[in-house]
Amino acid sequence: MVGVNTGESNVKLTLYNMLGREIIAHINEQLNAGTYEAEWNAVNSTSGVYYRLTAGDFKAVKKMGLVK
Repeated sequence: MVGVNTGESNVKLTLYNMLGREIIAHINEQLNAGTYEAEWNAVNSTSGVYYRLTAGDFKAVKKMGLVK
């Protein structure tokens, strides 16, 4: 539907290592507004991890503290 806000946004959550290499594209789907949880197995990851979250016009890049 053009011009109608259905409350859905394309949400993408991607994890990167300290060198900026993509570890995993964890979420890439249309989601309704709300609160969500995502699990990730960090066994093969280093302690310095960054995530990038985009949802509609919102964009954020943050460092995630991973303690092994």
